[in-house]
Amino acid sequence: MKIMKTIGKIALLFLMVLNASFSFAQGCCSGGAPLSGNLDLASTEAGSFSLRAIYDYNNLGSVVVGNKLLNDDTRTRLTKTGLIRLEYGLTKRWAFSGLFTFVRQAEKISFNNISNNVFGQGIGDIVLMSQFNILNNVDRKASIGGGIKFPTGSIGEFNETLDLLLPPDLQPGTGAWDFIAVAQFLENNVFFENLNLSAGTTYRITTAAPRFDQQQQYKFGNILQSFVGFNRPIYLDKALITPQITARYRYAFHDQTNGFKTTNTGGHWVYLIGGVETFFNKKFGISLTAEVPVYWNLEGVQLTTTYKLIGGIVFNFYKKEELEFEKVF
Repeated sequence: MKIMKTIGKIALLFLMVLNASFSFAQGCCSGGAPLSGNLDLASTEAGSFSLRAIYDYNNLGSVVVGNKLLNDDTRTRLTKTGLIRLEYGLTKRWAFSGLFTFVRQAEKISFNNISNNVFGQGIGDIVLMSQFNILNNVDRKASIGGGIKFPTGSIGEFNETLDLLLPPDLQPGTGAWDFIAVAQFLENNVFFENLNLSAGTTYRITTAAPRFDQQQQYKFGNILQSFVGFNRPIYLDKALITPQITARYRYAFHDQTNGFKTTNTGGHWVYLIGGVETFFNKKFGISLTAEVPVYWNLEGVQLTTTYKLIGGIVFNFYKKEELEFEKVF
């Protein structure tokens, strides 16, 4: 029995060392806060200001090789992130937004009934964006935008048990400047009345960041995302309830270490997202969405999302008082 426990401890230590040097399967998301799903363009009106408080709960419990799910429960991760998104509509054409984050990532590695828990937490990277509305009328809106992700998050968190630097995907930040381009389209009353369509594409260009006292350069892969979704507003008394369903495609290029491909990184994901947003008046609303992957095709062996839950509170501020929603049925 003692021999088995000793072997188990050695094996667990080996897995943790692999994890610390990021040779083991990494998570589906790049390091730091989950920014990808929050880089859509602002929806504020001219002269208005919006504040969104968002809680993102990401359960990563699926180990995938290629497009196959493995029966492997030796490693799990929970990513819990608080995000503050600020939006300001300067004019009918121009709007600006900022995204501020705090992230905690906890990972558990188990082997032969022996487990080890590691976590990294702290203020994440900041994103500032601007947008130009090419079209902006009642029935149709088309916008383009761009932004910069600033390396404000920590990349120096340690595994206290082993006194080793945590791998890049467990750090609160990425340590790198990223550049973001977004195009988005919305159209109301498609197919039938009150059914609205939204679609968009985001491309995130990443740069490298130093590790181990400048001895290593690590670069997360560029990320391409596209989505298409439908929603149908329902007016009930003084509330506006909007159920929505969205399909999102994500392609991540492989990461690089000192300019060379990092194994077990990159691939294709398709997610199905369902949710509802409720506004009790034009100034206050809440939202809840659930996201599950429906398809993967990943490079090597990777730990990836099993499901994600996102809750949010929205506060809108206007220069003048606005009427409550008109009751239509």
